[in-house]
Amino acid sequence: MKFRHVILAIVATFGIATAATFSNTATAHAANPNAAYYHLYKTIPSVLHGTWRQKGWNRGSKPKTQYTYTIRKNSYTMYVNYQGSKKKTKKMTFPRKYFAYIDYRYSSKEYEISPSGPMKYLGYLAILYLKPTHHNGQKALRCTFGGGDTIYLYWVHK
Repeated sequence: MKFRHVILAIVATFGIATAATFSNTATAHAANPNAAYYHLYKTIPSVLHGTWRQKGWNRGSKPKTQYTYTIRKNSYTMYVNYQGSKKKTKKMTFPRKYFAYIDYRYSSKEYEISPSGPMKYLGYLAILYLKPTHHNGQKALRCTFGGGDTIYLYWVHK
């Protein structure tokens, strides 16, 4: 009689341990199957918060342009300043509801913000690849756009 109870206890313990192991593994992989490659965020990480300004002017466009980004927890604002033109500074705000996703890529050590804003900003919508770094001895964000263009945004203030 005692032998049968010991066997049943061992089988029950083994079954519960196995079920717990498989249920935790299945839940973790169902939530994010690529958790080893990137981390998804619900808000913009605090490393990126603040005002970041490009030094100099983009010479590839007519008229020459300069970008400034003000990044907050749930939105970012992009300012496009035009040099030597009658165009005024263009201000575009992208709230959290206009983001498709925000993630951090472990392999490249950069953040990716994918806006999906209103159609009036269609020419300015691009996935931002932001990598916190130091450039020319200053705190900076290396900003790479989808087309491969890279600019450095220097920290102004928080």
